[in-house]
Amino acid sequence: MASLKIILHAKAHSDGTRPVMLQCITQKAGKNIFRRKQVFRVPPELFDPNKGRVRAKHPNHIVLNATLSAAYHAAESRLHDMQKTGSVDPLIVLNGHPATLPNGLLAQLDYYIERCRQKGQLHTMIKYQSHANRIKDFLGKDKNQIQRDILLGDVDEEWLLKLAGWLKLHGSKSPNTLHRRMAFLSGVLDTA
Repeated sequence: MASLKIILHAKAHSDGTRPVMLQCITQKAGKNIFRRKQVFRVPPELFDPNKGRVRAKHPNHIVLNATLSAAYHAAESRLHDMQKTGSVDPLIVLNGHPATLPNGLLAQLDYYIERCRQKGQLHTMIKYQSHANRIKDFLGKDKNQIQRDILLGDVDEEWLLKLAGWLKLHGSKSPNTLHRRMAFLSGVLDTA
């Protein structure tokens, strides 16, 4: 079971505002998992937590409430669609799903890195971006300088061996670096 609601985060920023967030709660292995996404920030006295709305005293309350409603309804729609399949990913509910995600490796790489950013794992995100850049270098660009991609279904043992050989020759000479790059790719493919 999953639920979605609008909350005012308890943490105040240096300017006194607090984040208004969408919160998705899911249950996995008998425990609640919370994921949140900031929509905007407001002074706490100008937000009605009971209604989940910005009070009329705020000069931009109409625009902010419209933004909040749009974000909530988009997330609610994604949640409803995912509940039909029986598998709910709160990050997809809150942030949307790239349209190309099921098809291309590059979209899957970007999605995987974005999940780290959403979780606040910035050091990990930077490290993963480096790994993703090396994979993009391997794929190369076509004659029009457009980044090549590969379908997830075409990533097989032969392709992985070619990638590993290329990485050994182009900047992943250390066995540890090569192992980390391949472990990253394995994690990406496991989430596909």
